[in-house]
Amino acid sequence: MGHSSNLQDGVTVRTAKTYIGAPRGGHVEIGDRVTVGHAVVLEGGVTLEDEVLVGIGATLQHGARARPWAIGLGLTLP
Repeated sequence: MGHSSNLQDGVTVRTAKTYIGAPRGGHVEIGDRVTVGHAVVLEGGVTLEDEVLVGIGATLQHGARARPWAIGLGLTLP
């Protein structure tokens, strides 16, 4: 988790298999000056680069990469 970054209430960060036979998992990387909004789900293998805002209720699935100034509200990134 980078400098000046924060996770709001209700954020779920999954870094390992969450059910039997799950093919995915891995580290979640969070850059500097990142805000992750309420009730966001970050699956394993997600990368949030510097200066990203992830909006309320968004889901970022395995392998998603959010680049600087990416903003999402209630979206799903595969």
